[in-house]
Amino acid sequence: MECAGYLRRCGALSLLMMSYVCFGAQDVDVSGNWQGEIQTLGAKSLQKPVALLLEQTADGKVKGYAFYDADSCIFTVEGQVSAPGRNAPSRADLLEKSALTGALDGCQHQRVAYALGLSLAGDKLKVEGNHLGQMINAEKSLLTRQGDFSDRSELVARLVEKEKRAPKQLQVVLNTSVVRFLFPAGYASPQHFYVLADQIGPRGVGECTNSLYYQDGVGNNISYLSENPQCDILPAGHFDISAEGNLKITWQPQGANASARVLLDQDVSQMHHKPLTGFMWQLQDVYNRYRDSHTLAQIASTFLDLRQSALAQVDEVVAKELAVSQYSPTFMGAWQGYIRFSQRNRPEQQLEQAALALWLSGSDERSEILGYLTLSERCFFTIRLKNNNGAAVLSNRNERLQNICNKDQVNFVFPRSFFVSMNAGHNLLKLDSGTQNRRVKPSHGVFQRKKPTPYLMSLLESEQGQRFALPNETMKTLMIAEQVPDDTLEKQHDQKMQDSAELLAQKAEQIRIQEAEAKQREWARLKKEREYRAAARQAKLGRTADSREVGDDQLPEVTGPFDGLPGAAFLNAVYQGDRTLVQRINRAYTNKQAAGLKTFFGSYANKMTDATADMYKLVRIEDSVAAKYLFEYEKRYGRCLSESPATFYVTGYQPDMVVTNLLGVEIARHYGGVTQTKYQVNPEFTGVFQKVGKMQPQGVAASITGLLASQGGEDLRKLSLNGVAQIFSQFSCDSPEIRTFERNLIALF
Repeated sequence: MECAGYLRRCGALSLLMMSYVCFGAQDVDVSGNWQGEIQTLGAKSLQKPVALLLEQTADGKVKGYAFYDADSCIFTVEGQVSAPGRNAPSRADLLEKSALTGALDGCQHQRVAYALGLSLAGDKLKVEGNHLGQMINAEKSLLTRQGDFSDRSELVARLVEKEKRAPKQLQVVLNTSVVRFLFPAGYASPQHFYVLADQIGPRGVGECTNSLYYQDGVGNNISYLSENPQCDILPAGHFDISAEGNLKITWQPQGANASARVLLDQDVSQMHHKPLTGFMWQLQDVYNRYRDSHTLAQIASTFLDLRQSALAQVDEVVAKELAVSQYSPTFMGAWQGYIRFSQRNRPEQQLEQAALALWLSGSDERSEILGYLTLSERCFFTIRLKNNNGAAVLSNRNERLQNICNKDQVNFVFPRSFFVSMNAGHNLLKLDSGTQNRRVKPSHGVFQRKKPTPYLMSLLESEQGQRFALPNETMKTLMIAEQVPDDTLEKQHDQKMQDSAELLAQKAEQIRIQEAEAKQREWARLKKEREYRAAARQAKLGRTADSREVGDDQLPEVTGPFDGLPGAAFLNAVYQGDRTLVQRINRAYTNKQAAGLKTFFGSYANKMTDATADMYKLVRIEDSVAAKYLFEYEKRYGRCLSESPATFYVTGYQPDMVVTNLLGVEIARHYGGVTQTKYQVNPEFTGVFQKVGKMQPQGVAASITGLLASQGGEDLRKLSLNGVAQIFSQFSCDSPEIRTFERNLIALF
């Protein structure tokens, strides 16, 4: 059996698509071990190994693991094989659920995409798609079925067990409190945990937040640990927790007659666990350091002391005026500390453990100090240190990268900017947002110069698609050694900044010269247009003098850019913007048409037919011209349509039509109906469209009436409509002639 399939994988939460073509078979089984390599196209092509360990059930569900050996990354995958369609092969969409490898491996930073499938040449998986932004060469990217994967299976088993013991947090509601659980040893020890409780008030969170409790062992009541006795908000009792398959949490209040309440009962594999941040992350960090020597209560007490000390340290530094606030390359390096901020709906200030790295980056044209700000070893911001009139100011670059901090990960919102200052020893750094929002207190950061944290180091060593260069080895060595940038780095910084300024000045001068040349060309065009207008006015004066002799019934000759087109006289008159000349052409046209109708009626003429003929004098050629121009503008001149065009809907009504024979018997019936047509025009034509949008400039009735009135001769209105049609094909929508024509056509209304 020959089959073909496709698999797509994107980043740390991505979609893997596998599709299969099977001849003579309805079922597709991808179970087994697969291994091979992928190659990408392009000048900087990549070649990397990849392996899959897949298991498929009878109902078509697929689960397994993807191994990216070159990146030391392993991901869990699962999905469902779909039935083949009429013209579509069987396929399975596999969702990459999570990385078994940790954050320090940098796997969550990968920007990889795959499309995998069985080739028609045999039992192989053919890889398509892209990898790290490069297209995969499908002809050279194949995976073959393998035998023993015992080493990989054992590695997966160890990682799964490690994941089971990884810390977890979740949230439930008990009475009038939001209860957050921290299982510091994961679901492997579900009876040993901490509880943080937030009071629910009438406007969200109440006065008591992060009330800390712990429970150690089955059936033991929770114990309150926080200092404020007024914030012991949970009732007496304990939680019964089971984590076998389903995670079930039951509240058992103290008392003989009290009834238990099930707060949660859910499949563990289907649960989404938010990353630890803020209070939870700091508590877990202290637990990791003291778990082998302290009890849960002792660890919590140590954590509260350390947190209180950190808050006091932040308050002390924030209150100081540090010596160095001027922009300087000595800010470059690695830092560790805290970010303190407030939320609108929480009474107390929040504290996030943070790390900071700053380095000189950029191209030859633009060099600047860039960096990362990480929170709780979980997510990061891309930042820029700017020279704001001598002051050092830190701002957010807003790069669109994976694992950028967002509201689903942390509560901290990066302010518009931070003012940065440093002590004289260049080893203490302060960030101050100032008062940028009256409803929120200022945010502050306090950092000490220290080597990069493991998470920050993984960012500095992994490409993530960022639009700037990462620090070089010299800069990373300086960060690890906790050193202040020396004179060499300062001189390098100053030289790069000078070179960048000179290159930018050269580029600015080139742009200035180009703009000056463009202005010269525009001036020459305007000069020619003025000369043309002066000649037109002179010709107009001559025609005005002649008009006293020829009268209103004779059409004047008008020259202009539309010479040679049907109806050129009228179209040129509109182009010249001469309202008097347009009105004169209208009078000459309508007088001639009215006289033609009276001639047609002849001896049958009466007061009614004369009145009908005289009504022709109300016709304005510009109405038909504008209607024709606007109805076809979107189709013919679509590229000049505004990004925010005016939209109109024109409703048409077609009556029913009955056909009878000579005896009056109905032999056919045609039903009419209502039509609605959408038109889009540039906003400056809004008023014009509102006046002419219901016209039918080339309707049957208008054509017949014009034919009778013109007595077989030329009809200037119809000629002008034909001329408009040719304007679309002979003139560009952004040409000077069309711009002038449109401006003066609007002026007629």
